[in-house]
Amino acid sequence: MDDVVINFDGSCEPRNPGGTMGVGVVMLHRGTEWTASHAIPPSQWPYGQTTNNVAEYLAFIAALDRLMQLGMTGANVEFRGDSMLVIRQMFGRWKIKNGAYAPLAREARLLLRNFSHARGRWIPRHQNHVADKLSNQRTIKINNRQGGSLPAGHNHKSAGNRGAIQHLGHLVQADPGRQPDRASQPRRDTCPEVRT
Repeated sequence: MDDVVINFDGSCEPRNPGGTMGVGVVMLHRGTEWTASHAIPPSQWPYGQTTNNVAEYLAFIAALDRLMQLGMTGANVEFRGDSMLVIRQMFGRWKIKNGAYAPLAREARLLLRNFSHARGRWIPRHQNHVADKLSNQRTIKINNRQGGSLPAGHNHKSAGNRGAIQHLGHLVQADPGRQPDRASQPRRDTCPEVRT
């Protein structure tokens, strides 16, 4: 069985809520690291308010979608993130409550059911630095172009959350080819693990 490690991160800058969301995903498989990143200004997010939690879920969903595209639902997958909310909600510890992230959390939980050997591991931010950098790099560029002044986020509700996920369709076409950054991979014995 293939072993896959996914690091994911989301950000919302320069303010949360209402800033530009950034998404970063790193996939390590058979010694090759694939990375993907995307930024979404509030003016381009018609599904509710932009928040850090929404961005974290978008990163997690992008990783799930990428694995499904590659036919890797039967792989032994470890999802690593510094979002306690995503890790605990997706791997059985916390309930999904109300919030801008809730429709994405429910969608992510449905997608996760396709994976027979998935587990989640919360890691501190400093051990998730590659995904963190990816989630922030494009938001910084957008915010600098806008002089740090961002329009207010939309307040209307989504008609369906699949549109939000399809909004990131090009994100899951990850960039292949980098050699793994071993420093971004935490030691197994230092992080709590949650299994499905």
